Amino acid sequence: MVPWPGDPLLQSNPLAKKVKCKVSIHQAGLDTRIISELPELLQERVERHWHDYRKASDGASVIDDAQLTGEAVRVWAASDFVAQSCVRAPGMLADLISSGELFSSRPEGWYREHITRLLESASGEQELGEILRRFRRREMVRIAWRDLSRRADLNEITGDLSSLADACIDAALGQLYRWHREQWGTPADRSGQAQSMVVLGM
Repeated sequence: MVPWPGDPLLQSNPLAKKVKCKVSIHQAGLDTRIISELPELLQERVERHWHDYRKASDGASVIDDAQLTGEAVRVWAASDFVAQSCVRAPGMLADLISSGELFSSRPEGWYREHITRLLESASGEQELGEILRRFRRREMVRIAWRDLSRRADLNEITGDLSSLADACIDAALGQLYRWHREQWGTPADRSGQAQSMVVLGM
């Protein structure tokens, strides 16, 4: 069973209890006033995303907060990736909201610490890949949302993107190195010096 990135390991943000918004069943459609502010083509796209999200979540994870609903409209209008990710994993957005992570910056070293700890639970390369994909999708949705809703400035966004990429590559490489060393021994050069694995290109 692959751990969901919203488990207690990831919910260490002290701001979570301060968040005023809520996530609950919301049977009504989107606010027509908010939708009408979009170009017609984008109105249809957002309404379709919203319908798919409610259907995927059975109404249990739909935002019931006016400000966040407005943000969702604008973010989903600008990013099919964010909208489709929320449809594929409907509990993810609810978790980002309820934990307060959607509204706060990541402290330095957060990405490296959390992905390293998550990958330690992987039983093999397939599970490692699944954990990486879920973690990356969750964080990319969070970063994109904060960017498009103007909750974060350019420095934070670019910094988070770089930190996320570095942490995922380093943590995956480190876990693979440990597994290969256990199976094949520590690689060494001709003089017997231990050698580490490196990423030459992506």
